Parts: sequence; C-alpha cells; structure tokens
Amino acid sequence: MILNILKGRIFIFLIIVIFFPVVYGISNNKQSVNHPRIILKENKVQEILSEAKHDPLLQEIIDEIFRMADGELNAPLITYEALISRPHRISKEALSGKYVLDIASLSGSRLLLLNTAYRFSQNRAQKNKYKNRIVAEINALVKLPDWNPGHFLDVGEISLALAITYDWMFDDLSITDLKRIETSLLNKGMLPGIAKHQKKSWLKRKINNHTQVINAGLVIAALALNDIYPQPCEKIMMIAKGVMPKVMKHIYSPEGVYVEGPSYWQYGTTFNIMMIDALQTALKDDWGLTQVTGFESTGTFEMHSISPTYKYFNFADAPEQARITPALYWLGYAFKEPAYGNFMTSWLENIFKARRSENKTAIVTLSGTMSNKPLSRFFPLAAIWYDKSSESKTHVPTKIVLKEKGIAVLRTKWNDETALYLAIKGGKNGVSHSHLDLGSFVLESDGVRWAIDFGRELYNLPGISQYSKKGKRWDYYRINTKSHNTIMINGKNQSVKGTAEIISHEFSDQFSQVQLDLSSAYSDIATSVKRSIAMVKGRHVVITDEIVAKSGARIRWAMVTPAAIKINGNKAILTCDQKKLYAHIVAPQDTHFMAISTKPQTAAEKQNEGTSMLSVTTIAKLIETKIVIILSNDAAENLKQMIPMQLLSEDN
Repeated sequence: MILNILKGRIFIFLIIVIFFPVVYGISNNKQSVNHPRIILKENKVQEILSEAKHDPLLQEIIDEIFRMADGELNAPLITYEALISRPHRISKEALSGKYVLDIASLSGSRLLLLNTAYRFSQNRAQKNKYKNRIVAEINALVKLPDWNPGHFLDVGEISLALAITYDWMFDDLSITDLKRIETSLLNKGMLPGIAKHQKKSWLKRKINNHTQVINAGLVIAALALNDIYPQPCEKIMMIAKGVMPKVMKHIYSPEGVYVEGPSYWQYGTTFNIMMIDALQTALKDDWGLTQVTGFESTGTFEMHSISPTYKYFNFADAPEQARITPALYWLGYAFKEPAYGNFMTSWLENIFKARRSENKTAIVTLSGTMSNKPLSRFFPLAAIWYDKSSESKTHVPTKIVLKEKGIAVLRTKWNDETALYLAIKGGKNGVSHSHLDLGSFVLESDGVRWAIDFGRELYNLPGISQYSKKGKRWDYYRINTKSHNTIMINGKNQSVKGTAEIISHEFSDQFSQVQLDLSSAYSDIATSVKRSIAMVKGRHVVITDEIVAKSGARIRWAMVTPAAIKINGNKAILTCDQKKLYAHIVAPQDTHFMAISTKPQTAAEKQNEGTSMLSVTTIAKLIETKIVIILSNDAAENLKQMIPMQLLSEDN
C-alpha cells in the first residue's frame, strides 16, 4: 500500500515537472523555444541590414528609427492614473488642434520603436541602452492592476506591444521578465478578451477600427505564448478566425474604402496587417484574410486620400496632416501593386530631403512626430515592410470614383505639390467617426489647401460618442453640417440616416465631373438636392448645386478656408502663403459672398483659429434653385470665358 502511494506521488511529481513549464510558464531552459517567430525573424533583420548597405533610403529609415528611439529613452513611463483618466483628451496640445497619442498607444508605440531599434543595433552598448528602457517599460506595464478593460482598445494596444517585446527580446530578457509578461498577457489581455467574447459584447458585434486593433493584439499575444498557455491561446485564435473575415468584409468590401476616414484607415489597417503578417510568419497561414474582397484594393483608397502636399482628405475624425503609412509597402508587396510602394518611397524621399537641412542631433519624440511631423507611430514598420522592388513603373490614374461608398478624388498630377486636388464625400451619415458632411469637399492648388475640413473634435466632450438621431455628437460645430463645405437648408443639420450616392461621372484630360445625389440627407426639408464638382483644364473648379425645396427655404453654400478673404459682391479673392484663389458666383446672379466666423458656440470645443467661411445664401425658388460657383487660380474677370457653357447655365 505504501509502495502504491509512493508510486502515485512520484507520478504526480513527474506530471508537474513535465507540464508545469507548458501550463504555467517557460522553463529555465529557453533554447528549445522558437523565438523570434512573429513579423521580424532574425533572418529578416539580417536581410534588411544587408540591403541597407546598398540602399541609401533604407539606411536613412533605419537611422531615423535610432534617432526616434533615442528620443524615448528618458520619456515618462506609463502610470495607471494616466491610463484610466485619459488626460490626452484635454491636454494643451489637443486643445490647440494637435493630435496626440493615447497613453496606451504611446506606450505601445514606444515599445515597437525601441524593439526595432534593438533588433537593428550592431553593438552591445547600443543594444543595452535600448534594452534597459524596454525592461523599464515592461516593469511599468506589468505592474498595472489592469489595462483599462473599460476602454478595451487599450488592452489590445498593450497586448500587442508586450507580445512583440516577448517574442523579439526572448533570448535577451531574464526568465523573471518573461514570466511576468506571460502572466500579464494571460490575465490582463487574453482572459478578459475571451470573457468579452463569451458575454457577446461589442468585441464580437461592433465592427470598426476597435475590432481590428483588439483582435490583432490578442492574436499576436496568442502566437507569442501558444506553447505556454495552449488552451487560452487556442481559444483566442478560434474567436479571431471566426470574427475577422466578417470584420474585414464589412470594412473593406467591395472597393477598399474605409468609412472612418484615412487616418483611422492607417490605424485599423496597420494593426490588421500586423496580425496577418504575424500569422504568416508564425503559422504560414493567414486564414484566407488576404482574399477578402476589397482588401486587395484598399491601398488605392488610402493613396488617393493623400493630397499633393501630403495632407489627408480628412473626412470623419481625421486630422489634416497625413502621416507615413508603411502598410502601403506591405499591401504593394502582397498584392503585386507597385504603385503603393512607389508612392511610399517618393513620400519618404521628400521627407528626408527636407530633413537633411535640419539639425540631425535634435531630439525627436513619438508625441512630436504625431503633433506636427509627417512621420508616425508606425514608422519602424517602414524598414520591416520596405519594398524596393516596387520601383517598377506603373500607370496610376489621377482621377478615381469609389462608387459604392461615395468617394471621388480628382488630381492633375502625381508627385507635384502644386497640382490641383479636389475630393468629395458621399456615402452614409451616422457611421463610426462620421460627421454630417455629405457632399463636402476639400480643394488644393499651388501647394495651398484652400477648402479645408476641420476634422476631429475633442473626444472628451460630453456625448461626443452618441450617434443616435438625437445624439449630443451632432450638436458640436466641427461634427455637424454647419462647419462643412456643403449645403445647409434652413439652418438644419443633414439627416443622421442620410446617404449620398454618386450618380454619374466623366473623366478626361480637359474636363472631369462627378455628380452626387444628396436628397436623402435633406429628405425632411427638400425634394431633391444634387451636387456636382467639375475640374476644367486642370486650373478651374466648378461646384454646381441643384436644389428643389419649398419656396422661401433659406439655402447656404459654404467653404471653410484658412485664407484671407477679400469680397467684392459676387467675386472674392482668397490669399494664403502669397498665393491667390479667385471665386466667382455665376448663379444666382442676385447673390453675393459673405465671410462668416467659424468659432463654435461653446468654449469647450476647438476654436478654429485662423479660419473663416466663404459663404453664399439664397432663397429657394418655386421650382429649382441652382447655385454655380467657380474657384480658380486665374483672375475672376476671365473665368467665364474658360468654363464650358453647360456648367454656367443658370436656367431654373
């Protein structure tokens, strides 16, 4: 009997000895575990460093990564109070209109940057300075009692950052640090994620950038730890494998348009691609996600949404300043579309050309790159996804219509900062991060953004996330119809449920036109509202609105601009950076321009300093009211001679 008891205890002891490392953490012997295995394997590092010796641009990218990483070495570490209070929403930078990173995003971005710099470092002293800061970041994150599951996006961001750190730094971190990451990823990331799914929370139902970021963070954590915690990792993978094809189809199908705007495209799509890249490198299986309809062409949407001066067509909650988008390199390589890589390479070359005249020793921080620089939190991925094979020449259209979700973009040239650029938005109101802005447009020429979109409002304002018909969101100036370059009737917002369809377009070298039907957005106050934009001879823009509304309705045409406005009746001259834009009202003839303040009603909102609104107000006629406005870089006296007669007719 005693012998049997001893045999049983020995058996249990052996089970613990054999399986404890698998169930509860790594063993003291790290040699048998295959790391790094996610996105940046060691052979990839050596390929990049070898290629950089013969590629000046790639070497400049790597040098900039080191420079940015050095700027983070003494930055404040994350605290729980900062994470849960989200002070970035009300910082001075935010109030001034600059976009600053969330606390979780900043910490996650810092780890991606430091890890990349560490992997590219060629000497021990350089590696050690990055490693020391990485360990400090690890300590700060694992000590947090949770990762703010009330805002689960933070959980996704931190999970991805620590999983990348675990995988890329595996051989150089201590057993203690690795175990602390493992435990934190399990208890603060994966298990809360599984619980969210089991409760049928928005993690499963709500489809937007959040779904992409959270699933990416949890999947990459599962890939990093699947030999440590097999059961929860398998559960995470099963959830994501079931959810993500539907998520991507909803977001990208059929033409790749991202309805949350080009800035959130960069955010959600980059995380989505990191997840796919991690699956491919770790499992050689991307679950068929690259086959989702529209994903293969989504780079086209993003590329056309960036203007000749590298500003966004910033509808929805997008900032104006576009930021380097390494995802275009990955998409170009994955789908054999050299235009994406060519665009990225040209953009980077322009940035570094300007950078060479700057002080190379100046400190660059992540928050600095986000507030006023064209780089981005994802910049390290430019080296990892860099694709020099994209140099092959390819024809890229200068004009594009993405009909299914109502986006049209016209430009005269690529790679010319003085090119004319005109973009207009249709689609749907009331979707994630949307504004009441159907028919709104932006305009650039001669290197100046003449017609602007204000972009995002402060996210800490009361009710800013209320998207219902009577939601508080629509009361805020930057988000409602009043602040956008579109039609407003009787001072009312567009319908939250309104839609706008592109109903016709024609493109040629001398004349291009797109027409949208906006009637749904004004269904309670107008029978029909149609807007067309036309680009003529590469120098002139004609905006035509045809409105059938109740006689006596008050109709306002508007264009927000940073330019100084000088008005002379039905003509106006806009001046900015010593350049001029001429505006001319063709119809109605009895109207004149006005300059209107863009200051909101409350002090809590962004104050829109340095801008004003060029506007036209008219009273609806009995049958149809037609508004025709010409915008041109040529003097107003000659405009009517240069525009096709069918555009200038004011017959009603």
